[in-house]
Amino acid sequence: MADLIPVDAAITQHADAIMSNVQYTCGEAIGGGETGYLKASDGKIWKGITSAAASAAIKGIVLQPTTAADQPVSLQVGGTCDLGVACADGQFYVASDTGGGIKPETDLGAGEFATLIGCGDGTNLRMKLWATGLDHA
Repeated sequence: MADLIPVDAAITQHADAIMSNVQYTCGEAIGGGETGYLKASDGKIWKGITSAAASAAIKGIVLQPTTAADQPVSLQVGGTCDLGVACADGQFYVASDTGGGIKPETDLGAGEFATLIGCGDGTNLRMKLWATGLDHA
């Protein structure tokens, strides 16, 4: 399976969505439905990627896209996330090796750092972030 392809216009915040209480600034343009991590060197949110433990430590999912660096960005950190694309029922989803991406855990490759994003309910993603800090064998 491939990465989920979120649809910006269809991304909605559910009533049970848990949003970060911190207002961040992005370090690059980030699309709606993409994951973000907090880069220690500049304190900004960048697209998450599984190539290193630090960049795989996902802080949340961006709901509203940004078009350039240094724009405010809010992150959903829990609850139900509607990405505008079906998330398979019972399928666990993890951070991807494509910047900002989310993919099925069965696609996690050797050497990628595993970060659980959540589980599909047939329509939406039920978020439960867990950055393991462990690389996949």
